[in-house]
Amino acid sequence: DINIYSSSRNSNIFSIKTDTINIKLFHLRSLKYSATSFSDYAEPIFPKLPYILQIELGSNFPKGTLHRIFYQNYFGSLKRLNFDGAHLGKEDEFAFGNYINLFSLCFSGYSKCSEIKFSELFDSNNIYSLQELKLPDIEITCLDLQFLSKINCLKKIYIYSLASQVHIIDFLKLLLFVQEIQIKKLSVYGNEIYEQFGTKPVYLIWMNNYENLKYLSRCVE
Repeated sequence: DINIYSSSRNSNIFSIKTDTINIKLFHLRSLKYSATSFSDYAEPIFPKLPYILQIELGSNFPKGTLHRIFYQNYFGSLKRLNFDGAHLGKEDEFAFGNYINLFSLCFSGYSKCSEIKFSELFDSNNIYSLQELKLPDIEITCLDLQFLSKINCLKKIYIYSLASQVHIIDFLKLLLFVQEIQIKKLSVYGNEIYEQFGTKPVYLIWMNNYENLKYLSRCVE
C-alpha cells in the first residue's frame, strides 16, 4: 500500500512519467493519492498498475480527468474506487466503461456531475459487477435508473436525489434486489410514499434490509 500527499508539482512523483516509478510500483495493491494544488499541467501520470485493487483519489479534479486516467489507462484488477471532490462532465464519457469487475465506486466530498448522466460514465453494452455505489450530489435520471436496474450484483446504493421525471415508487420497484438504499433528500418524496402506501412506517422500513424490501414488493404488486 502507498499513500501520497502532494502540495506542489515538485513533490509529486506522478507529475512525470519515468521507468523507475513503473518498476517500483508495478506490484502495488492499494494507492491513496491527494494533491492540494491541481492544474492541467499537474495532472497525475500513473504508471502501469496491473495488480492494483484499490485507488482513492482525493484531489479536486476538473472535468475530463477521470476519462484521461481510467479510460486511457486500464487497471484490470481494480475492485474499489473512491473519489473526493471529483468534477464529472461530458469529457468523462465511458471513463469506467471497461471496468466490469469493479465492486465499489464511491464519490464523496463535493463531487459534481454536469452535462453528463451517471450512466454515461459506463458502456451500456457491458454487464458490471458493482456491489456498492455512493453518489452524493448526483441526480439520478431515467436513463441512470435503467442502467442501475441491470446491475444485479448491486447491494448498497447511496444517492443524492432523483430527477423530476423519476418517481420514487418506480425507483424502488426497479431496485427491489438492492439490500440497502439511502437517499439524501428522502423527505422530498414523503407525500408520494404516503399516498402509495397510506402509512409512514412502510416508507421508513423499506430502507433497512432485504426482508423489508420483499415486503414492499408484495405491497406494490
